[in-house]
Amino acid sequence: MLSTRPSASAASRATFSVTSVGTPDAFFARFFIANYCPLLFLESSGRNLPLDKLAADEQRAIAVHCDAALRETVRALAPRCVLGIGRFAERRAAVALVGLDVALGFIPHPSPASPAANRGWEAQAERAIVGCGIELPVLAASTSPTV
Repeated sequence: MLSTRPSASAASRATFSVTSVGTPDAFFARFFIANYCPLLFLESSGRNLPLDKLAADEQRAIAVHCDAALRETVRALAPRCVLGIGRFAERRAAVALVGLDVALGFIPHPSPASPAANRGWEAQAERAIVGCGIELPVLAASTSPTV
């Protein structure tokens, strides 16, 4: 099922991809974004139910599969750094990627539920990427693409 609901976090990531390296194509030539768990859980009202809000036994049952999928993604792509977008993703990556030679980091999750994380999100994301030893290009001040 494809969702047509707008996502604040997806919009933040799209804006960052353009402002950080110039264009979405330039961003995705160097970076890959994968969901830790690409499944969507919904409350009976239709509201999103984040994985970290599921019951502990449900989280454990799902985590086994999501950890394995993340490990396989990292083995296949061989990134220098994996950044968890949100503390939950950071913690799961730390567990899933034990023993793999990859740096781990964290970017706050851009979400309406976390207004503090949204302030200066792009700058926080850029610092996290640079903190993993990855250089971002310096864009001319006149380059201000819109999404």
